[in-house]
Amino acid sequence: MLNTNFPTFKARRVNHMRRIFCVSLAGLSMMLIPTVHAQSSTATVVAEQTVGASSTETTLPNAGESLGAQRERGENLITGWNMTPNKEEGIKLLEAAIEKGDRRSLIILGRLYMDGEFLKRDHRRALDLFQRAAKNGDFEGVEALGETLMWQAKTPADRREAERLLTLAGSAGRGSAWTTLAYGALYRKLSSTANANYRTYVEKARALGDAQIDIVEAERLLYRSSKKPNPSAAIVSLEKAASAGNPEATKYLVRLYRDGNGYNVKRSLPKARTYLKKYGTKLSSETQQQQAFLLQAAVARSNSEFSKLAHTARARSDFTSTDFQRQLYQANRNFSIYLAQDKLREKKLYNGPLNGRATTRTMASLRDVCKTLVWKGNCDKKILSDRSLAAIIAN
Repeated sequence: MLNTNFPTFKARRVNHMRRIFCVSLAGLSMMLIPTVHAQSSTATVVAEQTVGASSTETTLPNAGESLGAQRERGENLITGWNMTPNKEEGIKLLEAAIEKGDRRSLIILGRLYMDGEFLKRDHRRALDLFQRAAKNGDFEGVEALGETLMWQAKTPADRREAERLLTLAGSAGRGSAWTTLAYGALYRKLSSTANANYRTYVEKARALGDAQIDIVEAERLLYRSSKKPNPSAAIVSLEKAASAGNPEATKYLVRLYRDGNGYNVKRSLPKARTYLKKYGTKLSSETQQQQAFLLQAAVARSNSEFSKLAHTARARSDFTSTDFQRQLYQANRNFSIYLAQDKLREKKLYNGPLNGRATTRTMASLRDVCKTLVWKGNCDKKILSDRSLAAIIAN
């Protein structure tokens, strides 16, 4: 079957705040930013934010605290990450950082209002913050809003606004925005006119050096070719990109054969190893080790193998990220369950055997801990999913 899990494009620090929201844009189009030339590095508006509005106290940064530390503390106070949440103080800290000229706080606070998980959703406020960031040359928020609108568009107006925002970000030098538009055209998420501009978007993304665009082309050949899918051509395209030094193409090739795609490419671990050996030298040392570990995990079957791999994983901080854990789930579901069991046992939330099996006791513990996560949106209703287990293991 066709893989309809739409891709994401950048590993941002605030990925945990990116959630699906459905909007309509009637009444807001006049508020959105005009075209801003700068270099770069919906019908219903939810009730206005009231958190902190009545407080008369002023939250100040700690003595000697940098803007970065102030920003991080403000965000963590809002989300409750590793501290008791205090949304009022968190908002004030971010706003104070913004007044001092901290552009990153504009994006972070805008995302928090846009997302609506930790603060009451306020698209007016989010748009205002993104506009201010764009005027200072930072189009990340504009791009994020355009991307979300594109995938969740309900009306032609939504699609047109998504196109406008992404084009604005792309014109400001964000190659990933053109890649997003190419994906949208590929999956018919834009207007008919914009869908016909697929090649233009590909060219613009390539001109700005966005590595993800080669993956878009591969997926077009794997799944969306106008006549019929052409996996052989997709592989040739990926090989060419990997040979030219595109790390995303190398990782995609290895993953494609490590896991298969359940459609027109069968799992082949020997091929995955061959591609890693052939093109892996163009990857960073850390990424090479991650890919090698994933291949090891893919063939592990016994508890003793799981135990050795788990010991290695615990010693590597880069193996605890949500993205890496989701890849581990795809490579070996039982090992992923084993890691979750191990993590819960360490926290005294599971007292069953470490066996990598979805036993009744395991499932009960997974459901219980999922309810306690700060980002409950990371826990799918289907608890045995890459998203849910990754959230549990990584937190």
